[in-house]
Amino acid sequence: MEFVAEAPQITEDHVESWTIEPDPADKNRVIDAIILHLSNRYKLGPSVLFKYRLCLDEAVTNAICHGCRGVENAKVTVDFYHSGEKWAIRVTDPGPGFDPNEVPDPSEPGSEFKESGRGILILQRYTDKLVFSKRGTEQVFWMSTTELK
Repeated sequence: MEFVAEAPQITEDHVESWTIEPDPADKNRVIDAIILHLSNRYKLGPSVLFKYRLCLDEAVTNAICHGCRGVENAKVTVDFYHSGEKWAIRVTDPGPGFDPNEVPDPSEPGSEFKESGRGILILQRYTDKLVFSKRGTEQVFWMSTTELK
């Protein structure tokens, strides 16, 4: 995981962009569209499909639950990129930001039932690369499809 000032450059082709309300129906519509795009190009087995959906859900849910909290008329932007064997997601929220290094590690003993940190832990473990930028209001992650072959 990296925490950088400016957004990282994404070399994959931009596929689609969504601006969504902080609501589960909008979130699921976007996730379904991304999964459908990938499913149309690759044979997604159940474990890979679960991993992709879990990472997408955690990234967008974090932006909605934390980045939109207390912000009037808040919306989250999700950008999807895909080229060859790599795909990337950029999720941007309107919140004040945060430092991911200050989020408690839920894998520490006694932290199993804490409500925060699990999403970041999941993204760290399952994505190829995870970057937070713009004071933590933007998260980008990359995943590879090479494991499908």
